[in-house]
Amino acid sequence: MLTKIILFLAETPAPEIDPDRVRPGLAGLLSFLLLGIAVAVISYFLTRSLKKTEQRFKDEN
Repeated sequence: MLTKIILFLAETPAPEIDPDRVRPGLAGLLSFLLLGIAVAVISYFLTRSLKKTEQRFKDEN
């Protein structure tokens, strides 16, 4: 059964895609913005955590 599915998918030609008509659209924009926000939030919390860790090492010595 799996072999038949794989053969069907291998024999099915890929649709022709016109690069002039393909655009990322709203979904691409939103995912890019979400990725940027996630990186900013992670950077903020990582920096905060590293400052606390550095302060703990200074207090121990």
